[in-house]
Amino acid sequence: LLDLKKHLIATMEPLRTIDDPHRIRVREIMDRGRRLGKLYREDDKLLRRQQIHNHKALAVQVLAEPESNISVNSLLLRVRRRYPKTSTFGPAEEILLPHKKAKFPLEDLVDALRKHFCPETAVENVLVAKFMPFSGAYRHMTKEEFSKFHCADYNIKTRPFFVTDGDQLVIVDLTEDPSREDLVCNPELQGSSISASSYSSSSSGSGGGVVRPARYDEGGLKIAFDELDEETPIAGDDEARANPFD
Repeated sequence: LLDLKKHLIATMEPLRTIDDPHRIRVREIMDRGRRLGKLYREDDKLLRRQQIHNHKALAVQVLAEPESNISVNSLLLRVRRRYPKTSTFGPAEEILLPHKKAKFPLEDLVDALRKHFCPETAVENVLVAKFMPFSGAYRHMTKEEFSKFHCADYNIKTRPFFVTDGDQLVIVDLTEDPSREDLVCNPELQGSSISASSYSSSSSGSGGGVVRPARYDEGGLKIAFDELDEETPIAGDDEARANPFD
């Protein structure tokens, strides 16, 4: 992977001013280019051992500071805070959550996001929801949801949430919406429901949807460089299925 990064810096015009290969991330392109998925972490491992093969669609992210030795158990997520009183979202932030163990308990996720976005809020008043891009729903990440699937370890990387790199999460301070009238806080307002039967152990991080890869005539890796810093205006709540991360 490190050799690939060096090659990208040498051959891609926007990257030629970068003097350290650890200042770029190589990511998988998901949902036909709408978002970034897996972060390839292991610089010393062969590409094929990281499931990077011909026709793989990849993207490059440029970092302000070098980044190395990222744990394979960490998660790289896009997160926005929801403000129920104004029915608005805060800016999307890409959060790298380090973790030593393969299992990532729900309470570790909630507490880490709480400390980053709303440290003044008690953990019991924090709701984290996973945005499901194919249905437009915000799936509440709670222990009650785990119990529906008889999952006692509350590992967010397994069913029912299958959280992976690039997933889009929303965090809400529930004290700002005690009556649960906000779109994110009240699933009945989202116009979409997700049942346990729609999930399986083979579901992807995008919530069980199937993404068919595009067909390319040319061989080799397909790598894109894109400016992802600019925010896109968020649609109002009358568009209940709008993706707040687009």
